[in-house]
Amino acid sequence: VGDAVVVAEGNQRLIGYAVSANDEPLDVATVRHELTEHLPGHMVPAVIVAMTALPLTPNGKVDRKALPSPDAAQIATAAYVAPRNDDEVILAQIWATVLELPQVGVDDDFFALGGHSLAATEVVYQLRSQLDLEVPVRTLFERPTVASLAQAIDHLRRTGELPAGTDTDLVAEAVLDPSIEPDPALPVVTTGDRPRSVFLTGATGFLGTYLLADLLTRTDAEVCCLVRADNEAAGRRRLVHALEAHDLEVDVDRVVPIVGDLGQPRFGLSEAAFAALGERVDTIVHNGAWVNHVFPYAVLRAANVGGTAEVLRLAVTGRTKPVHAVSTLSVFRAPEHGPVLAEDDPLDHPAVNGGGYGQSKWVAEKLLKIARARGIEVSVYRPGRVGWATTTGRWNADDALCLAVRACLELGVVPEVDLRFDLTPVDWVAEAIIGLMLDPGSRQRDYHLVTPDGMAWRDLFDWLITAGHTLTFADPATWHTQVTAAAGDNEQLAALGQLLDGEARGGGTQIFDDANLRADLPSTVTTKPTLDATSVRVMAAHLTRDTTVGV
Repeated sequence: VGDAVVVAEGNQRLIGYAVSANDEPLDVATVRHELTEHLPGHMVPAVIVAMTALPLTPNGKVDRKALPSPDAAQIATAAYVAPRNDDEVILAQIWATVLELPQVGVDDDFFALGGHSLAATEVVYQLRSQLDLEVPVRTLFERPTVASLAQAIDHLRRTGELPAGTDTDLVAEAVLDPSIEPDPALPVVTTGDRPRSVFLTGATGFLGTYLLADLLTRTDAEVCCLVRADNEAAGRRRLVHALEAHDLEVDVDRVVPIVGDLGQPRFGLSEAAFAALGERVDTIVHNGAWVNHVFPYAVLRAANVGGTAEVLRLAVTGRTKPVHAVSTLSVFRAPEHGPVLAEDDPLDHPAVNGGGYGQSKWVAEKLLKIARARGIEVSVYRPGRVGWATTTGRWNADDALCLAVRACLELGVVPEVDLRFDLTPVDWVAEAIIGLMLDPGSRQRDYHLVTPDGMAWRDLFDWLITAGHTLTFADPATWHTQVTAAAGDNEQLAALGQLLDGEARGGGTQIFDDANLRADLPSTVTTKPTLDATSVRVMAAHLTRDTTVGV
C-alpha cells in the first residue's frame, strides 16, 4: 500500500508499506527492485516501510491514518550521487530549492522526493530563467532524475530538439489478448437494438455526465456506471452529484453504480462479478480515460490502454455486444500525417509528438481496430475540444482554455496570441454519440465530432467585450506573470501560461474532415449549434458566477 507522507513543510514523499506474504523477513531492496521493473520511476515509493501487518479499519480496509511515518534514518537511506557537470549542479540546486531539501543527487527521482505538477512547473520556470531553455513540463515527467533531465537538455542544445518523448515501442504495445474475441456459439447484440442495460465508463467526467444524462433521457435502459468509490452508496452519491453540478435533471433510479477502477484487470471486480456484468449489459459506451497532457505514456497506460482492453474483454463476456468508444484527435499527431485528416485515415504512425495522452489513446484505438477485425462492433468517436453547454454555459473547469478564459475575465487582461481552436458544445457531442449509438446505420465507423471553421481567440474576447466585460490585451509574457502571481497554490492556473503557449504554437496546422459524421448523423440529432456572441455571453455569465475554480 502506498501513501503520501509529509516530510518537510509543503513537501511530500510517496511512502510504501509492505508485509511479507510468508512471514519471512522482508527484503526491502528486492521489493524496490521489483517495483522499478513494473512502475515508472515517479510511482516507486521513496521509502518502503516493512511491517508485520497492515492496520485495518472495522470494514477491513487499510487504515491509512494508522500507518506509521518513516523515521529520518529510513528517509535518508537512498544512496547520494553528487552532480558531475554544470547542468547537473544547476538542476540539483533548482530541485533542492523547489522541494526544500538540503541536497539532491543525480539519481534521485523528482516525484519520489515529493515533486508534483505545481513543483514541476516551478522547475520549468527556473530552467527558463537560469539556462534560457524552454523545456515542457512533460519532459520532467518523462525524465524524472537529474541525470536523465541533464541528458535531455544536452540533446536540446546540440540538436535544437528534445529527445523523443517516449522510449516505449508503441507499435509493440498495440497487442490485444488473443482470448478477446466473440464466441460464435453465443448471440450477438447489434448497434441500433434498443438497449436494456448500458455499461458506461467515465460517467463523472465532463462529457461523461452529459452522456449519462442523454442515456437516461433518450432510452429506458438501466445505466451501469463504473465509478471509483468505497461502496455503492458512495458511488451513487458521486454520480448524482456530477449530474446536479451540471444542472442535469434526470431520473437517477436507473443508474447502477459499479464500484471499480478502469486501470485494474476486470476493473478490480472478481471473476464472478465481471462475468455477471458481461451477462447483464448489452451495450458499452467507453468514455473513461485518464486525461492528462503532461503525464508520460507509462503513467497513463493502465487506465487508457489497459482500460480499453478490459472494456473489449467485457464486450465478449456473455453475449457479444457493441462498443462505442470516445477517443481524441490527438491520435493523429505524427509528422507523417498530412494537413487534412479523414475519419477513415489509417493510424499507421504512432502519435509520437502527441504527448503521453495522445500516445495512450493511439494504442487504445489500435486495440479497438483489432477488436473490430475480430468481429466486435466498434464505433469510435473523436471529439475536438469539448466546449461549454449551450443552454447553461457550464464548461469543464479542468480544460486549459476554460481556465484561460476564466483567468482573463477575473484579471481583466487577455494575452495577444494568434490562436484558432475547434470548439464543439458538450451537450451536442453527447447527443450525437448517443444518437449514433441508437441508429442501426452508424455501426463500425469512426467519427470526427468537430467544428471545422473553429473559433478565433480574438473573436471570443471581442464578443466578451461587446457583452460588457472590461478587458485589455497584453503581450503573453505580461499576462503570464499576472496569472502566476494570482494563482497561489492552484497548480492548474500556475501551469496555464505554458499550456496556452503550446496551443498557440501547435494549433491550426491540421484540418479534420467529418464526412462520416455528416453522412450518418440521424435526423433525431439536432443541428450542430453555433457558438456565437449569445452563446459566449451565457458561458461568461456562468464562469463569473461560479466560484468553484478560479484565480
